[in-house]
Amino acid sequence: MEKNPFKKIVENEALPKIHKNKVLNTIDTTKFWFEVIDLFTFKQVQADSSLVQTMLENWNSK
Repeated sequence: MEKNPFKKIVENEALPKIHKNKVLNTIDTTKFWFEVIDLFTFKQVQADSSLVQTMLENWNSK
């Protein structure tokens, strides 16, 4: 298995640096947005449920 995916596009020539940089920037941007989505959806729900659980435990102990 070949490790360089850019070699699959053009086997005998080097991919221009600008194209390689654009692809890598797109990948980085996508990863960033996945982290933002994860932060404001899944982790937010987890934090909210922990907060509610803690509040309910405190109210029940009074």
